[in-house]
Amino acid sequence: SNHTFAPDYGVGIVSFANRTYAPAAAANELAMRTLIRQANLKPRTLPPSDILIKRQQQAARLIKTWDEALGAEILAENFYLDRSRNHRKTEAEALLASAGKILSIEPIQPENQLRGTFILKGTLKDIAVFFTLSPEKDPKVQALSLRGVAN
Repeated sequence: SNHTFAPDYGVGIVSFANRTYAPAAAANELAMRTLIRQANLKPRTLPPSDILIKRQQQAARLIKTWDEALGAEILAENFYLDRSRNHRKTEAEALLASAGKILSIEPIQPENQLRGTFILKGTLKDIAVFFTLSPEKDPKVQALSLRGVAN
C-alpha cells in the first residue's frame, strides 16, 4: 500500500497492491500529477494568522528603526545568537538606503501560520522580508531575512 497527499490542493491518493514490490509509489505520483492537471486544481491559499499579521507590522517597524524596546517585545530569545543587533541593523540600513523611500508594506504571503514573506515597496527597489515565528504560546520572531528585489 502507498499514500500520496497534496495538502496544498486538498487531495490525496491511497493505493493498494497485491504484489511484492508493486510500484505503488510511482503510480501514485503519476496519478497525483494527472489528477492535478486534468482537474485543473489550484493550490489553496492560506489566510494569514492574526499573530503573523501583527508580527509583520512589528517586524516592518523594527527593520526601519531597530528599536531595542520593540526588539525585546517581539524577538525570540535566540534571535541575536548568530548575528548581532549591530550587524543586522547595519545590513538593514544599507538595504533600506538602496531601496529609497519605503512607500508601502504589501500584504503578507503566508507559508504557514508561523512563517511568511512580505514586500516593503521602495521608490528605487523593493525589499523582500521573510520571517519565522517561534512555536510558543506568544510567538516571537526567531528568523528574519531581507533581500533587495527589483520593483
